Amino acid sequence: VVVGLFFAARLLTGDDKSPAELLRTVLAGGENEQQQAAQQLAILIAQERRAADDARAAGRAPAAPPFYEDPEFRADLRRAYDLAVREGSADRQMFLLRAMGRAGDPEAIPLLLGVLYPAAGAAPADRDLRRSAAAGVLFFEDRRAEAALARMAGRDEPDAEVRAMGTSGLALLGLPRFQGAGPDGHLLPVLRDALDDTHSGVRLNAAYALALRGDAAGRHLIERSLDRVQLDELGVRDPGMQRAALANAVRAARALGGDDLKARVERLTEEAHEGDDAVRQLARAALKDWRNG
Repeated sequence: VVVGLFFAARLLTGDDKSPAELLRTVLAGGENEQQQAAQQLAILIAQERRAADDARAAGRAPAAPPFYEDPEFRADLRRAYDLAVREGSADRQMFLLRAMGRAGDPEAIPLLLGVLYPAAGAAPADRDLRRSAAAGVLFFEDRRAEAALARMAGRDEPDAEVRAMGTSGLALLGLPRFQGAGPDGHLLPVLRDALDDTHSGVRLNAAYALALRGDAAGRHLIERSLDRVQLDELGVRDPGMQRAALANAVRAARALGGDDLKARVERLTEEAHEGDDAVRQLARAALKDWRNG
């Protein structure tokens, strides 16, 4: 929806501003201009971050340093967020919380955590702001962010969507391109506890995170999430979410190994069983590594 709104705005206005120009508009434009610019800026940062992460995951440096890594740009982004808070613009705050997270600015971490878990006596943020801050935390490989992810994943967190993001973030920290926080053993009790969560996304993400750390406590969930029918039974019914769940399950199965999981991954290579070519390719790649392992 956000991407659709962004392109609709571009078509209507002919606007093609640079990130720096958009940020200046967020800082000094009218309310409507500020909100639209904040939305467009969050999307541009997300696109740039995705391209940079993909390049680094492939062992390449980005073609050019990402624009959001410029210290002055990051400082202005924090100023824009502070302005949105002072002016009480919840929409701008949500876009900018996500933007600061994707920009990977270490100095933004206290701002994100302050929304998620305010200091004693401070008023709690509303649900949408908290979820935006939680989404921002996912993009850090920082000890403070790691501690926040563990708290987000814990049973004391009241919002199931935040718990799902917490376990998802801990799973990401186990992937090769995220080496900052590392797969530490102190996270295992949090993840094992999350296997009994009432929310299926929390349970599945916890199982994947454990598997990437070599822990098979959630193996039964990985087995089930290698099949679309059983994903549906688990409550994962959206086709896009099923695709993501299958991809996560294939990676988790490869990390754990074993003939039973291998047979399930092999079935995903069959077009008659799995109609998504991207999932079939991922399964074939996992099996190739499996045989060489």
